Parts: sequence; structure tokens; C-alpha cells
Amino acid sequence: MKILGLNSPEIFIILVVLLSILGPKRIEKGFSLFKKLLKFLLGKNEDQSLSNSEVKAEEAKETEVKEEIVESEVKAEEAEETEVKEEIVESEVKAEEAEETEVKEEIVESEVKAEEAEETEVKEEIVESEVKAEEAEETEVKEEIVESEVKAEEAEETEVKEEIVESEVKAEEAEETEVKEEIVESEVKAEEAEETEVKEEIVESEVKAEEAEETEVKEEIVEPEVNSIKPKKGAVKDEIIDVEVDSDIQ
Repeated sequence: MKILGLNSPEIFIILVVLLSILGPKRIEKGFSLFKKLLKFLLGKNEDQSLSNSEVKAEEAKETEVKEEIVESEVKAEEAEETEVKEEIVESEVKAEEAEETEVKEEIVESEVKAEEAEETEVKEEIVESEVKAEEAEETEVKEEIVESEVKAEEAEETEVKEEIVESEVKAEEAEETEVKEEIVESEVKAEEAEETEVKEEIVESEVKAEEAEETEVKEEIVEPEVNSIKPKKGAVKDEIIDVEVDSDIQ
């Protein structure tokens, strides 16, 4: 026999050692505790038997209660069925009465609606006449407002047009003045150019006349000098010729 991998002699030796360590008093205490444990376990078994008897009694009571409940439910269902039947009969009676009342009410309502229709027609005619009168007044007021607005717009348009015309006239006048100034400037420039050309021509003619006079004066001065030089040259030539002739003769 082995317990936890130990043989019976090994177990006996371990128990003897433990008992010798514990001593006789502790052994007696342990034995008394063991007895108490046995008593507790045995008492638990008795309690279980008592509890079983109590459970059986409770089960019997539950069965009785269930039977009573079933009987009460059956009675209740029967009572409900009777009530339902009574309610069905009452509902049918009420439905018939309701239909009769509805028919009566429909008749009354048709009569009331006819009277109301007549009253509404009269009221509508009165309201239409009042509405037409109010619409006529509103249209008159709207026409007056529209006319005043149209007049105000026409006045504004005329003012705007006048302002536009004035601005256009001013712009045209400004353009005309600018054009006139440009024309005047171009004419002035043309006249200045003509004057400068005329002045240049006059100056050129004067310069040419002065140059011509100077050339004439120089020619007049040069001619007498040339004329005076020519006889001198002739005399010199004659002398030279005479000298040459004399030298040839010799």
C-alpha cells in the first residue's frame, strides 16, 4: 500500500515521529477534535434527513397550492368567458344604439350643414362685397402711390438726364477748347516756322549779296593791280630779249 509514493512502514514511522513530537496532551486534543468532527458529520446526515422530510412537506404544500391555483384560474377563466360574452352582448347593443345615434346625428348634421351653408353663403356674399370695396380702395391707393412714384422717378430721370447733358456739354466744350488750343498752337508753330524760313532766306540772300559785293570789290581791286603788272612784265621781257640779242651778236 502506497500513499503519496510512501510505503506503509514509512508512513507508520512518520506518524510515530509526529506523535512523539506532539506529546500526549496534543494527541488527546486531536482525538477530541476528531470525535467532534465525526459528530458534526453524523449530525449533518441527520439534518439532511430532516431537510428531506421538510422538502417533501413543502412539495406537498406546493402541489396543494398549485391545485388551488389551477382551480382558481379555471374559475377565473370561466368568469372571464362569461364577462366576455356579456361584454360582446353589451357591445352589440351599444353598436346598434351607436348606429341609431349616428343616423340621427347625420340627419341632424345634414340639416345643420344646410343651415350653415345658407348662412355661409350669405356671409360670403357680405364678405365678398366688403372685400371688393376694400380692393377697390386698395387699388386706388396703389394707383396713387404708383403715380407718385412714377412722377418721382420721372423727375429723377429728368434731373439725371440734365446732369448727363450738362456733363456732355462740358466735356464737348472742354474738347473744343482743347482742339482750338491745338489748332492755335499748330498755326503758331507753322507761322513761326514760316517766319524762321523767311528770316533764313533773308539772311542767306543778305549773306550772298555781301559775298557778291565782296567778290566784286576784290575783283575791282585786283584788276588795276593786274593791269599795272602787265606793262611791267612786258618791259621786263623786252629787256630780257634785248640782252639776249646783244649776247648773240657778240
